Amino acid sequence: MTSMNKLFDEMGYGVWDVVTSLFNGILRTLDDIAPYTSWGDLNPERTYNQVKINDEEDKRAWEIFKKIIRDRNQIIKTLKKIIEYKIKHMNYQKFKEIEDKMEEKGVKFATKTQLNRIITDKILMYIINDASVSLTITRICSIGASSMLMIINIQGLLQTAANASHRLRLKDPGLWYQLSTDGSDMIYFIFEDSFEQLNTIVEK
Repeated sequence: MTSMNKLFDEMGYGVWDVVTSLFNGILRTLDDIAPYTSWGDLNPERTYNQVKINDEEDKRAWEIFKKIIRDRNQIIKTLKKIIEYKIKHMNYQKFKEIEDKMEEKGVKFATKTQLNRIITDKILMYIINDASVSLTITRICSIGASSMLMIINIQGLLQTAANASHRLRLKDPGLWYQLSTDGSDMIYFIFEDSFEQLNTIVEK
């Protein structure tokens, strides 16, 4: 029964993912063609600025996507960078609670570095095993090999990446800046929901 529930969950992620991609893809495509339409003439400066922003984001996204397609370890590197940043900036009291819970289970650490490494590995496995994360990684890695992805879906993927980067920039400018140095902010969307779920669990 558990395996069936997992299958239905993954199917649900897949269906919602397609719907979201189509919607985002349509929005981004409309932005890109706006300069050549009558509605783009209503505010040409805003229209061309948006196309320029989209173009710059697309280039950054494609660069990091190509790195992932060549080497999936890029995902692990980015994820570790995010986790280490979040642990470093974690509230001391919350960090102490995690340490105390581990000690209750008989796990004692000689140094804070050892504890950080264990927490990082546990969070890493939690997120990598998330069905929606796996599906998104598969979609990115399919871009170079599959002709099944329509242009509109690729546009949707780019829009999703850009939206998540914008949210991160507003919510955590420090983390956004650290990731943006190599374009990794454009794959934050892969892990965004997982980190939100994880925050909910930790805060309970």
